[in-house]
Amino acid sequence: ALTACLDDPEDRVRFHAVVALRKAPAAAEALRKCLRDESPRVRLGAARAILRQAPDDPEAQRTGEEALSSPDESVRRLARQILGEKPAAQAISG
Repeated sequence: ALTACLDDPEDRVRFHAVVALRKAPAAAEALRKCLRDESPRVRLGAARAILRQAPDDPEAQRTGEEALSSPDESVRRLARQILGEKPAAQAISG
């Protein structure tokens, strides 16, 4: 199953599994586990997927905020992008 890929030793495999699972409500718990992944790319991919479904999720929000202090500029840029995104319905009303 696709969720088994979340435990793959290669971060690119885990990242692509997160991307594939992002629209599957049944995968929410598996994505939540990825917020603690060793790879910042996987963590932020999971945070993005969760925040699209639940914009006020504190754990996903914290993951994005922690990435803002990364020494890697590409990680900080991705975190800023994720934290600045709003679902369409929220953007219209907010």
